[in-house]
Amino acid sequence: MSSAAPGRSLALGAALLVAVLGALGWWWLRASPAPAQASGPQTEAPRARADDAELEQPAPPVERAEVAPAAAPEPAPIAAAPAPAVADAPLVHRVHGRVYSVDGAPLAGVAIGADTRPQQVLATSAADGWFEVQLPDRNARLCDAAAEWATYCTGAFFTSNPDRELLVIVAPSLELAGYVVDDAGAPIAGANVACEIGMGTLTGFPLPIHTTEPVGFHSTSAANGAFELHDVPAAPGLAIATRAPGFEQSVTALPQRSDTALRIVLEREHASEQVVRGIVVHADGRPAAGARVTFANAEASADDLGQFELSVENATVDREVPLVAALAGYQAALRPNFYAELEQSRFQPAPLRLVLGPPALWIRGSALDAEGHPLVGWKVALIDATLITRGAIPIRSAERLCDESARGVTTDSAGRFAIGGLAARAYRLKAYEPKSVLNLASDPIEAGSVDVVLQLAADALVPRVSGLVVARDGTPIRNATVAITYVTESAGFASTSANGGSTRTASDGSFELQRVPRRGIALTVGSDETIPLSRNVDELDLDEQVVLTPARRFHLRVEGGPRENGIGIGVLDAREQELTLMIFQSNGWMSTSRNYLSDGASPTMAVSEDAAWIQFYDRTGEGQGLRALTLRPGDVTVVRY
Repeated sequence: MSSAAPGRSLALGAALLVAVLGALGWWWLRASPAPAQASGPQTEAPRARADDAELEQPAPPVERAEVAPAAAPEPAPIAAAPAPAVADAPLVHRVHGRVYSVDGAPLAGVAIGADTRPQQVLATSAADGWFEVQLPDRNARLCDAAAEWATYCTGAFFTSNPDRELLVIVAPSLELAGYVVDDAGAPIAGANVACEIGMGTLTGFPLPIHTTEPVGFHSTSAANGAFELHDVPAAPGLAIATRAPGFEQSVTALPQRSDTALRIVLEREHASEQVVRGIVVHADGRPAAGARVTFANAEASADDLGQFELSVENATVDREVPLVAALAGYQAALRPNFYAELEQSRFQPAPLRLVLGPPALWIRGSALDAEGHPLVGWKVALIDATLITRGAIPIRSAERLCDESARGVTTDSAGRFAIGGLAARAYRLKAYEPKSVLNLASDPIEAGSVDVVLQLAADALVPRVSGLVVARDGTPIRNATVAITYVTESAGFASTSANGGSTRTASDGSFELQRVPRRGIALTVGSDETIPLSRNVDELDLDEQVVLTPARRFHLRVEGGPRENGIGIGVLDAREQELTLMIFQSNGWMSTSRNYLSDGASPTMAVSEDAAWIQFYDRTGEGQGLRALTLRPGDVTVVRY
């Protein structure tokens, strides 16, 4: 909490926000669909997930309080639209799993289908929830195929790891419909009505959920405000979130019975009391009409007189990001340490005068291999752009506001590139080949430089790397994925990575990778038995056998706690240092150093074998004493509060 006047405070940092969101529910919301103009409500149903059935991503570096892609075997190519299911495709995989309710009870008689074979019942679950289906040689999502049930989490099948036992989690099906209106009763068109299922919503579920994938339900209201949500799971803890431009968000508890007469009332956004006002001008004093003024995730545009009003009431900021004014083609105006200015003015700063710089600069040059041949189709980007927000991918930078090329460009047939939107300072550039992630990084280059040469070192590629993946006691880790990972974008604690190839370990833990970049990448290890491991190649001798030693993965959950919100959980090692708590699903993981009870229980969480103590925290964050923690391999340890 800042020192602002009562009721006038900003969130204290993007990293803190992610940690809090992760801790208070591990909430994850996909990007909302764009509003659509239609005669009826536009809906997106969760059953047919063929649009992403082929996506499987490698394990990137572990980061605290992050959303990260999951460890996955041999990633499949990403396609804009996968091929349609073929009815007579050979069935080559016998896949097994179990069906559970959201409270962890096995369910009998549930029909099972797959997104690769829509409208077909492939199996029916037995008394203990067990089912077995045959699938073609392609990735798939298994779901219920009966009207009385709705899928809460699909069972995610990957051809590269076909022996996993999949979980399909279901709840009674709801049909929801109604109208979105304003506080005067007028219909609101284009409102996004959504029910999202996050990774941490299954409090009290007794099993790890790493073979599942959550689903989401979306509808866009029509001209008359009507919306429909079909086949939504009736599960506790879920909510309907409704958003529309110019209105405050509405979040209401999900009904536990079908209701086709819902009425969602949105209130208009109130006038913010935390407003930054000012003017943006060119160096000669001319108004900079259309300039964009941003502070963290808050943004405003300057009018024809260059004047702007920027509401920062709901801005989520990092103390290190500047206030930025930018106009395409000009160097941005920066106001560093602006959060401190807001605090000093009790969030009512005097009007600002922001002066744009001269025309933005460029760096132009070529990317060449060690022999001077052009590197064609390589990506070239800034390493040290001026970040507007940290913890946001894709990167938002002052340079990109001035010229879109600052996000990154692709070299042409002569290896040439040009990156614009630059201030009068030095920048470092990186270049990489998207498929192999062979890469290079430059020394600082002054903006305005031309004929720059980015040249690949002669020893940039190691033809073959072999190694072992073993536990700390030397036991081989079989069937683990070892991947070549390159960070393509990084903004504070958030990053996104590209995969340059992967393989799986043999029964003795051995692996072999071909054509491994010598610099700039990490070797990552992911398996169902271990905590994800990332080792920078700078720490390894790729010319010798590489030994990678991930920590084993254990599971625990808490039950019997008070119903009040705000009771925290932490797990510490023998030195009483906090460890990372993780929840894995097939499409990713979420991690934090502290989780919170919901209705007296926690989700099933993963933690490393270093866990020695569990710590509870009261609503003020005060520790309530350490308790010894004994974890058992292969089991979920239940801790009573």
